[in-house]
Amino acid sequence: METIELDPTEVPEDHVTVKFAGSNRQPETIALRPGITAADVLRHIGLDTTNYTLSDHENQIIPPNAMIYGLIPEGSLVHVTSVMDAG
Repeated sequence: METIELDPTEVPEDHVTVKFAGSNRQPETIALRPGITAADVLRHIGLDTTNYTLSDHENQIIPPNAMIYGLIPEGSLVHVTSVMDAG
């Protein structure tokens, strides 16, 4: 039986497309790896967690501290929306 050894530098990753709701900004494809949070994704695309949020493929808001690798299926579309104060 042949043994296959994995390169320890290889990290599994999934890819999602981030769409910016209500914006002319083009969607971006992001690589997700274990340990990445919604806040990490927002910072990666130049947004802050105070004024923006991510929603998953079912339009559920993803908390900033949620680990999203494995939470969002490979190839899914996630949305960035601005946080609106309704008061």
